[in-house]
Amino acid sequence: MKFKFRFKPLLKVKEHNLTKQQILLNHLNNNRNESMRVVQNIYNDMLSFDRELEDEPISDLPINRYLIERNAIDEASLRIMRENRKIQQMEKHIDQQKQKLVEASREVKTLKNIEERDKLRYIREQEAREVAELNEIATLMHNRQYDEY
Repeated sequence: MKFKFRFKPLLKVKEHNLTKQQILLNHLNNNRNESMRVVQNIYNDMLSFDRELEDEPISDLPINRYLIERNAIDEASLRIMRENRKIQQMEKHIDQQKQKLVEASREVKTLKNIEERDKLRYIREQEAREVAELNEIATLMHNRQYDEY
């Protein structure tokens, strides 16, 4: 008789859930990292643009160009603020996802511990049955030998 874990279907479901939680966490981390790259790129663009304007005195800039440049800087600042808000929201989601992942991991670990405990109990019971059978056979053989004398 082979050992069959009574919670095997539940363990499979929990393992699948754990995998889903890991994939979701990776996805959230990737999105956050991408947003951080976007912010860094915008910031780098602003710095390079600032360096270009550094060489020219503001009084020498035509008013149209100054307004266009100022508008571009304001737009970039707004994009950075939006991306940073998005990153903060993702950080909250990532923290929540980590908690879900820890919980899913605990559930799987608990079921695996139960499986291991049940497996050991099954092995001990099998060994006890085999010992009982061998003792019974030994007793029968001993009684048969005793009867022959």
